[in-house]
Amino acid sequence: MYCRMLKKAVQQGRREQRSDAYAVPYVEPLSEARTSLSGFFSILLEFEEVVKEIFPDPGQN
Repeated sequence: MYCRMLKKAVQQGRREQRSDAYAVPYVEPLSEARTSLSGFFSILLEFEEVVKEIFPDPGQN
């Protein structure tokens, strides 16, 4: 009996959840981006070089 009452209370709570509890993350438009596309890719290339220094490829001796 107690288990059934608990299950009913949980289901009722799920139905009453408000949709605004899950906020949509902010994504700025590309026209207002603070980092240019070329800047973004240069950061990725620099990151790749750092990763290669830290974790060298064992197949390349």
